Amino acid sequence: MGGKPHKKLLELHQQYGDVVRIGPNELAFAHADAWREICGHLKQGQPENGKDPKYLDEESNKSVIAASRERHGPLRRMLSHAFSARAMAEQQPLINRYIDLLMQRLRERGENGMKALDMVEWYNWTTFDIIGDLAFGESFGCLENSKSHPWVDILFDSMKYYPIMQALHDFPMFKVLKPILLALFMPRDLLRKRQTSVEFSRETLHKRINLGTERPDFVEAMLKKRDGYVSLWLFYATICLLTVS
Repeated sequence: MGGKPHKKLLELHQQYGDVVRIGPNELAFAHADAWREICGHLKQGQPENGKDPKYLDEESNKSVIAASRERHGPLRRMLSHAFSARAMAEQQPLINRYIDLLMQRLRERGENGMKALDMVEWYNWTTFDIIGDLAFGESFGCLENSKSHPWVDILFDSMKYYPIMQALHDFPMFKVLKPILLALFMPRDLLRKRQTSVEFSRETLHKRINLGTERPDFVEAMLKKRDGYVSLWLFYATICLLTVS
């Protein structure tokens, strides 16, 4: 909960070696060969390593990262269509519009190079405007208004939710004690911001889906390849994953 598990883990590996037991059913590896053995291509007849249940929620809320083997295939095929050479070529004019607007705003706000600007902020605004248009059918208006969108601010704040939840999952009987643990360790403001972020994402995505118009974005490309295995919840979770990424 202190936010420094990576430092403690490094100390343990330095003390005990490449393999360290960090929980009753959990090992940490610090060797390049471990990646190949755990995440590399499976040998013929070798079963897939199952995903750790503590990182998974209900099946309906899983994205492509956490989906079961059976559901991962349809999700991956759906995603690949959104990133095909044809789809990316169709998206290029949309992306170019935001790049042009970024350059225009930098010249205006930077007074043609005479004033310093926070480029991290401007790059964040640009990427969120682009992904907003590609994933939800509308820009967040950051570049247009030269300021952040409330949802973007809430998203950055709500990212603190996930490491806390990951730490809480290590408590025994987490599912039974979840309400108590959340009340003890999760700031209420953080829960509120995360819920606001989730609701905004769902509402905006539903609005985009209901438009029914063809436009060069992720939703259009993915809907064409969506099949019966991909529920609306899985579709939503995958779009949100793309946005945050």
